[in-house]
Amino acid sequence: SGIEVKAGYEQLGGVYANPQEFTPNVGLIYAGVGVPLAQGLLIDARRAALREARIGQGIAEAERVKLINKVILQATKDYWQWYAAHNSRQIAQKGYDFAKVRFDAVKERVGYGELAPIDSTEAETILQERIVELNDAEVYYNNARLILSNHLWNADSEPLELASNLIPSRNLNEVTSDVQNLDELVAFARENHPELLKLGFKLSQLAVARRLGIEMLKPILNVNYNFLAPGNRIDNAHRLPGGLFQNNYKVGFDFAMPLFLRKERAKLAQVNIKIRQTELDRSQINREITNSINANYNDLLNFQRNLLVQQDAVNNYQILRDGEAIKFDAGESSLFLVNSRESKLLEAEQKLVDLQFKFAKARAELRWAAGKGLEP
Repeated sequence: SGIEVKAGYEQLGGVYANPQEFTPNVGLIYAGVGVPLAQGLLIDARRAALREARIGQGIAEAERVKLINKVILQATKDYWQWYAAHNSRQIAQKGYDFAKVRFDAVKERVGYGELAPIDSTEAETILQERIVELNDAEVYYNNARLILSNHLWNADSEPLELASNLIPSRNLNEVTSDVQNLDELVAFARENHPELLKLGFKLSQLAVARRLGIEMLKPILNVNYNFLAPGNRIDNAHRLPGGLFQNNYKVGFDFAMPLFLRKERAKLAQVNIKIRQTELDRSQINREITNSINANYNDLLNFQRNLLVQQDAVNNYQILRDGEAIKFDAGESSLFLVNSRESKLLEAEQKLVDLQFKFAKARAELRWAAGKGLEP
């Protein structure tokens, strides 16, 4: 309400004071109200500030959700990076085990005279390469584990470090087939994306400011009433509604009207410009969000298709490697061909892990682009 309640106490006297303005020796108390009849009747600066502050709570909440989603996105990426590093380390360990078993077997066969000494050198070279790859994979895994530890805290807000003997509990196969409907994601983003919510709340604040600007174009017309009484008592007549306009009261009107309203019209024009600019910003951000969702969705579908193809390729490379190993044991193949088949298998498995990581990252980025947080 724009009604103002007024109360006060006055005491005036002295040699140099105007006798006409003297108050009783005990002073003069007054109380009353001021009611706006034009400007300020529907809204004023204080009520506008209160409404804008309430709307600002929504802006703060949208910003909080935005920051939480960003943290969740990074934590999700770091988890799948750790997952990929774990699988890469397993592939490197597998390659080392293959090379170690073959080197020992070739060395033994060279001792029996079944193979040339050069085969032993070749087998040892492959083993050395696999040792280097295993060392690199171990460092990659430990670094990924440390990065993931950035998100681990105990109940006392103390940082934790992920134990080296832990393995990923969630398999990527659980999410590769879970691709949310594109239309649902776009619809969710339009209603819930933090950036769009913030702009929506900002428009609501500007609507309040515009309403205040229109109100300020009205003339100022206020009616004021005050009853008066000596400072040590209030007559019974002033306590009754019928006595408020009988004795010792003051009623007045305040009126003001700028001739050109330059200041008020300029403020209203500024608010209208801000509203238009915010509407354009919202349209642009809505378009950017929609395009980002579509781009991430296309990447996700492509990774999903490539995962199926790469998994078949891994299976085929496994068959070729196993067949070549059997032929080598039977003396019908060379060590070079076996190593070649094996290297292709390991490369295919590593490429599959890389695709899995890219898929998981794209899935997380798709949810983030849509304004979603934790995965279901």
